[in-house]
Amino acid sequence: MAKPLPLGRSLTPQEACAARRALGEWFDSATGRMLLAEERHQLDQILSTLFGYYLLQIGQIARAPLLEASRIKHRLLTGEAGEGRDWIGDNGRLAVASNAIDVVVLHHTLEFEPSPHELLREVERILIPEGHLVIVGFNPWSSWGVARLVRGWGRQAPWRGHFYSIMRIRDWLALCAARNRLRQS
Repeated sequence: MAKPLPLGRSLTPQEACAARRALGEWFDSATGRMLLAEERHQLDQILSTLFGYYLLQIGQIARAPLLEASRIKHRLLTGEAGEGRDWIGDNGRLAVASNAIDVVVLHHTLEFEPSPHELLREVERILIPEGHLVIVGFNPWSSWGVARLVRGWGRQAPWRGHFYSIMRIRDWLALCAARNRLRQS
């Protein structure tokens, strides 16, 4: 059984890899399939409205395809070794040109990323100026998120990652945007 993660401590790359694997297996459970179906429904509604030339999904936790509703023809997938990946790489240093991607999808990527703020900085770099970032993650203030803390579910999937509030993610994105504005001026 995996050790619980202390609050405030970042995941090591090995812990992140193990947690992502466990989450992928959890998505094969009845509860995981139910959540994945709802997430896919929500993604379908969002992605069907976004246009562009290139869509990039960073990380593939679930084994199910999530991008079918997108009108974007060029869809790329990066992540750990496995079938269906267009390339394997470090999320903190994506092998993508700056201002090249129209839409980026992070499906439970931030929760299991050793340096989530670095990933968001990279996403900011590769997105075109009017690009879109779609983040799917666990809400720490939802009933499941609170139960995770109260019941000590941090030892098992899907609860082993770090759940970030929308406020923290917005703060990180604001910092990334400010850095980019400073770099451009």
